[in-house]
Amino acid sequence: MRKAPKIYVLDTGLAVHLLGFRTMEDCLLSPYAGNIWETFVLNQIVRCFASRGLKAPLFYWRGSAEVDMILDLGGDMLAAIECKLTERPDSGDARGLTVFAAVCAKEKLSLRDSLVVCRTASRHSLSKTVSAVSVSDIVEGILRDMT
Repeated sequence: MRKAPKIYVLDTGLAVHLLGFRTMEDCLLSPYAGNIWETFVLNQIVRCFASRGLKAPLFYWRGSAEVDMILDLGGDMLAAIECKLTERPDSGDARGLTVFAAVCAKEKLSLRDSLVVCRTASRHSLSKTVSAVSVSDIVEGILRDMT
């Protein structure tokens, strides 16, 4: 597995302004809505680490599928994160996570979490190994792990 960088415009407010969106509906109906959501999630994760003076150990994975973010938890432990704007993710939204989990098993890597970060009201399972979580769930989890 190879770590690879991914480029984001970190200021989602600026990105939305430059795209000409004036309302939330403009943004949600845009083909860029998913990218903006992914950037928002990334910002929240980066903020957690930055608040502790740390750089977020993030990269992404692309193979026969793609995972938006891989968080290196240290000690050869990983968390895979897929960002979906939906309020009701389904197993199809976890496809990249499932493929990545198989790669981790084959390469003997420890995958602690496979998460679809979405606009869900409450954490719930999408499969035996994948959970749907909100942004606040992932932020609270990261901060809890850092203490």
